[in-house]
Amino acid sequence: MIDTGLLISLVALVSVPVAWARLVGFDGGQQESSDPVRLTDVAIAPLVAGLAAARLFNLLLDDPEALRSIHEISIVRSGVDFWPGAAVAVVVAAWEAHRVGVRPLDRLASIMPFVLMAYAVFEATCIVREGCFGPRSPIGIRPEGLSSTQFPVGWVAAVVVAATAVWLQRLLGHHTSRHRSAFVIWVGVAVVAVTRAVASFWLPHIGDGPTRAHVWSLVISGAAVFVGALGAALAARETRSADVTT
Repeated sequence: MIDTGLLISLVALVSVPVAWARLVGFDGGQQESSDPVRLTDVAIAPLVAGLAAARLFNLLLDDPEALRSIHEISIVRSGVDFWPGAAVAVVVAAWEAHRVGVRPLDRLASIMPFVLMAYAVFEATCIVREGCFGPRSPIGIRPEGLSSTQFPVGWVAAVVVAATAVWLQRLLGHHTSRHRSAFVIWVGVAVVAVTRAVASFWLPHIGDGPTRAHVWSLVISGAAVFVGALGAALAARETRSADVTT
């Protein structure tokens, strides 16, 4: 049986970033190369690897016996772990960049705005999957099976992430440097982590405590804040050193 809602979401999260990349241009972090590169050339392998890892990690923690069944593994709707999958996708993208002689930081930065847009599209298309959940609200959407309307938290997350994607793409332009690439990557990870962490407070879940996905997002949000503060401190020290030298 085909999961029509999930299929629509997957088609949208691939087609929208690809169309946007064609509109604004995409170089894959290799400005000095004359060989054209498309977003699909550098993003499909990390996407597939990340999705597979996210599903396998979820089964490994929740239902190891299911790893013996190809059918169970293939049912993505049954659960995936976002952050482990994202980590594997990053490793694959970085390795692919290194293999073709592109700086991994530049490659990851060039992909980041389009990855964020894909994630925003996935959140926005919650309406065609299980429904858009959130806190009870007089203004909102009533997911199937519920008697009250709920404020669509996923749509707010989609707007925040999509706006960040557009800003980062304009910031990056066609000029990259080590510091700018690192900044773009940091902002992308931080925005997704904080957005997921905040949204999780209002999303339904089983049990009284936070879910594993919520804990992951909170931890990575904290790590992103720490890295950002450390980077700002180092940049300030370099600036002071330069002023003293001059």
